[in-house]
Amino acid sequence: MQSPRQGTNGPPGLASSEERASSGRGARTEPARRRDWFGEGEQRPLEIVLVTLREGLAQQVAMSLRHDPRCRLSRGDPVRTLQGAGPDEVDAVILDHVLYNEIYLNDLNRAARRAVVLALLERAELLSASEFLVRADGFLFADGQADHAFDVIACAMVGYCAMPGELGVGNPFSSQRLQRARALGTLDMQILRMLGRGWSNREIALAVGISEARVKAALRALLHKLSLANRTEAAVFYVYNRGILDPDLPAASGSENQGSSEVR
Repeated sequence: MQSPRQGTNGPPGLASSEERASSGRGARTEPARRRDWFGEGEQRPLEIVLVTLREGLAQQVAMSLRHDPRCRLSRGDPVRTLQGAGPDEVDAVILDHVLYNEIYLNDLNRAARRAVVLALLERAELLSASEFLVRADGFLFADGQADHAFDVIACAMVGYCAMPGELGVGNPFSSQRLQRARALGTLDMQILRMLGRGWSNREIALAVGISEARVKAALRALLHKLSLANRTEAAVFYVYNRGILDPDLPAASGSENQGSSEVR
């Protein structure tokens, strides 16, 4: 676990649901089945359903939870589990983030009403899983938290989200995005640089010597690689990190903008 985060009133290394909401994270209604498992109430084991097709991740989680007397772990089918199949009383669903694009949001919302939903991922996948993380009650990093899986789940059930220590410093999403940007190919980097200057697709096509249709396709791929929503976000990202991505380039001048002074 990491040291306490600034502005967090909960246990060390945890972000409360209120803090996540105030920082732009998705806030949902508390699941009806959520309760304080640290009190003097019902002491039955937690029913946890693991939903993943990646056997390596499944084994990491199972090694921690399979023999823990505080819980019962079972494997579930992605669709049937979210639609309500499985144990009668489910307290937590651990869902592999790679399955997020293959499920219906209505099914995810239905599951969230009966149990807490945690995203299962590895640390290097944080940026790719960002859309799912906004909707999840918490996340379980198989390569950093598997040994403490029950504690991570218990924290999510009372409104806190545990993070591996190194991801709680600064902005881990920005760090991973910058790492991906440094690995971009020549064409992708050219397009990103020109977006930062406010160039249109047509201007980029003329400068690079390719068709405008290819620029549009390359732009879509670039946004996907960096997990950015649109060209404006890409332009802002480049401008903000220009000194790191292009340290040898001279400062931008008005003549570079070829009559285009704003991001389009």
